[in-house]
Amino acid sequence: MISRRLNTQKPLDNNSPLTLPSSSYDEESQYGNDLPTSPNPKPPVKSTLTLPPVSKAKQGPKRSRSKKLITVTLSFLLFLLLILLPGTLYESLTSDPDPCLTFSNLSGGGPKTVYNPNVPRIIHTQSKNFPLEGKEDFFMDSWRKVFPGPVILFQSVTQLTSYIETSPSLHLHIIWTDSSCLTLFTELSPSLLKTYTSLKTIEKIDTCRYLFLREFGGVYHDVDFEVLEDFWNVLPQGVGLVESPYRYNERVQNSLMSSSVGHRFWDDVLEEVSRRKEKNIEKPFGIGVLQTTGPSMLSDEMVKWQAKYDSRLTAIEPSYGPVSILDCNLFHRIPRGIYDTTYGNILAREYLTRLVPMKGCGNFKNTEDCQLTRHWGRASWTMLEG
Repeated sequence: MISRRLNTQKPLDNNSPLTLPSSSYDEESQYGNDLPTSPNPKPPVKSTLTLPPVSKAKQGPKRSRSKKLITVTLSFLLFLLLILLPGTLYESLTSDPDPCLTFSNLSGGGPKTVYNPNVPRIIHTQSKNFPLEGKEDFFMDSWRKVFPGPVILFQSVTQLTSYIETSPSLHLHIIWTDSSCLTLFTELSPSLLKTYTSLKTIEKIDTCRYLFLREFGGVYHDVDFEVLEDFWNVLPQGVGLVESPYRYNERVQNSLMSSSVGHRFWDDVLEEVSRRKEKNIEKPFGIGVLQTTGPSMLSDEMVKWQAKYDSRLTAIEPSYGPVSILDCNLFHRIPRGIYDTTYGNILAREYLTRLVPMKGCGNFKNTEDCQLTRHWGRASWTMLEG
């Protein structure tokens, strides 16, 4: 039956156009209705070009990395907030609400021209250069304006004694260089000269401060301290050490100090420097400049002195007078927002001071609330060699 139907078809004409069968397969149209039909006929297959689906496995890692990065960033910020917030709140709560009242109480309400007679009118600072240059000279200019008087480079004890005798009513500003300090130890403390020469550069700088305050008294300030107002009438009778805003290291600093002449506290400090130098030599990695000659050592010695000697000894023997703290609200506020310095200083100011809850010292940028001096923190012991 099939063969007869195929034979009855017309032969192909060579001149007729060639036609291809439809892409859909239609059995009924090709062979008639004689073929059995399928109980489940297949739908016609359409010739539609489709692209393979994009594999989700290829997109997964990129999305997961982005989510992980966002999660880590948010977690870090939250962690930072939780760590810094308590210290920030504690600092704001403990900051002196009225520094001017503190200043008035310390001065007894008297005029600023009343001077503490126990502290000579000598102002010391240290520098590698003389005369001072750049920012150092800018800060020094503030001291010359508030405390008028000559500025000299220390060259010998005889020279300094002559200046003190000829200008008793003026302040005398003394610049100490490395060579000046070596001369001082050679002339006045030869027993400590061997220890002094064995110290590192920054340790020598610290130790020199303690010796010239013992010998001459007066006020010492770091070269990057700016003075805003006269403060001589609020200086303590014996020794004054500026309160440190960086409590994770120390209680006081040696960046601003005052002293009467010949105070015995400095004998203890110099002896401790020698002792810690020997201790440092015995240890392969040392104990650090903060502990050997710097603020941490000075803080320890202050605590020892306050435990040994009563402040009433001042009336009997001034050289055993009290060792007091110069309030950081008046003398040493944290210079937050001042970024033209080393990364180490910025890290200490902006973050480390908030990690450890510590007493607030006031707003550095506010100069209208009896802020007496400002430590700009341009100089850093981390920048010094040796």
